[in-house]
Amino acid sequence: MYIFKSNINQKEYDHFVENHPSCSLLQSYKWANIKNNWNSIYTGVYEKDTLVAAGLVLIRPLPLSFSMFYLPRGPILD
Repeated sequence: MYIFKSNINQKEYDHFVENHPSCSLLQSYKWANIKNNWNSIYTGVYEKDTLVAAGLVLIRPLPLSFSMFYLPRGPILD
């Protein structure tokens, strides 16, 4: 069974992204600091207790109470 979680800790998230063949700097934990005018959520999918997918979701507020969600070069999946 797969379980979706948000706001995963930085160490676990970066370890998964850095060691994955589809690694991208734009999915690193610190990339959200560069995009400081966006909100961010660090998401992951677990199979049992193992992280098998991760994605940095950037959220940008838009006019009229809309928002844009963006996963730069992601998600990263097994």
